[in-house]
Amino acid sequence: MLVTATLICTIVTLLLIYLILRNNLHLKDIPKPEANLFWGHLTTLADRSAQLKKVAELTQKYGGLIRLYIPPKRPAVLVADKDILQNILNNENALEKSQDYQYLKVWLGEGLITGGGVQWRNRRRMLTPCFGRMSTLKHFVQIFEKLGDVLVEKFNEQLDNPSFDVFPHMKLFTLDVICETSMGIITNCQRDGNTSYCQSIEEMTRIAIRRMLSPLKRFDAFYQFTNDYQKQKEALKEIDAFYENIISNKKRTMSSKSVEEDEDGSKQNFLDQLLRHQENGEALSDKDIQEEINTFMFGGHDTTATGLSFILYSLARHPNVQEKVLEEQETIFGSLEKDPEVTYAHLQDMKYLDAVINEALRLYPPIPVFGRKLTDDIKLENGVVLPKTLSIGFTVYSVHHNPEYFPDPEKFLPERFLKDDIMPYTHLPFSAGPRSCIGKKFAMLQIKSCISKISRHFKLLPSIPDYELKLMPEITLVSKNGMRISLEKRT
Repeated sequence: MLVTATLICTIVTLLLIYLILRNNLHLKDIPKPEANLFWGHLTTLADRSAQLKKVAELTQKYGGLIRLYIPPKRPAVLVADKDILQNILNNENALEKSQDYQYLKVWLGEGLITGGGVQWRNRRRMLTPCFGRMSTLKHFVQIFEKLGDVLVEKFNEQLDNPSFDVFPHMKLFTLDVICETSMGIITNCQRDGNTSYCQSIEEMTRIAIRRMLSPLKRFDAFYQFTNDYQKQKEALKEIDAFYENIISNKKRTMSSKSVEEDEDGSKQNFLDQLLRHQENGEALSDKDIQEEINTFMFGGHDTTATGLSFILYSLARHPNVQEKVLEEQETIFGSLEKDPEVTYAHLQDMKYLDAVINEALRLYPPIPVFGRKLTDDIKLENGVVLPKTLSIGFTVYSVHHNPEYFPDPEKFLPERFLKDDIMPYTHLPFSAGPRSCIGKKFAMLQIKSCISKISRHFKLLPSIPDYELKLMPEITLVSKNGMRISLEKRT
């Protein structure tokens, strides 16, 4: 018995050594921080609350390109150099998403975030006008403003609270926005709390995060026996039923020609536009449409809510910046009227607010890391060859906190974005290259509308007592102790 056990342990040990040597051989030219022979960099990254800063330190120390190994996975290559980023992100062999995104596919299918290949290219081409048509964006500004008024009502309820977490409010606000702009559905999440559909969306997001972070839940054979698997089935059933009803009702409405639409289609929501594409002969099934709406919901509310929360937190801690935002509002509207009629043109004129948003998204990128899987070898300018099937992590947080790119990177300095000297591929809140965020214009308009309105109604103050954020990377950047502020009504 002892001999058998010893033999098994020996075989397992030799196999592990073989895998480590094999996995590192083809990446030998890429710097590898000191690691344990068996556990790799597991102990280095064990403290998730320190991961972002640790990786930033390592990428700066080793020149912006490193390899890490956490058994039993293959080594991961992390990139934080602007030139290497530009090279890879624009390479046709780096357009596929990395392995972690597979846990979203049960929900998002082959939508824009998770899809790849020819289908992704065709969808991207078809959907780009939906997010870039100025007439549609102008109409959406009216929705942003209307739902922002509800947010002001909810913030008024917090005036006597010395400390409240803005993130839950931002989640409900962005859910209301994305439901109305994507489907024309008025959910009233801010006033009534989440609907069962919105709760299912939130559940699917939480489940995906837990699965990515769990070594065991990554395996289907184990995952199907967990509570999360059962919750996933229930949430998907709710989501599928919701969409089946919405799409069938929309089709009936469109066939009766009663869809509200200007000649240029400006008042169409995203679902209307997708159904028009289907009606006009595009290869787009009802399932395809559902996948894209799910993708809008996932990509359009959680990341935006995260960004909005960090912006408000940053403004609360920098009263001088807040005053400059207010001065710009007065210049644009001619007074400090709290509720002027805000238009697309007004939002475009808010250059200082643009800088504030960009600086907050630099300090706190909503997506701190994103990944790609190579479909063929890529040779870098320094001669290093990144092999086919390699997973690459683009460490946005590390890039944004690199003092070579942003002097005094830990300081909140919006003025740096008023200059025309930000180096390409150093500011990546919306990614970059062919797979950059298709909804960037939509998101920026929504954020500007919200922050503009909140700034005119409230003076943002630090939480009482004040505190420091405890940042952790999940799908999005999160603060484990919330994003807390306090408010004072402007007179």
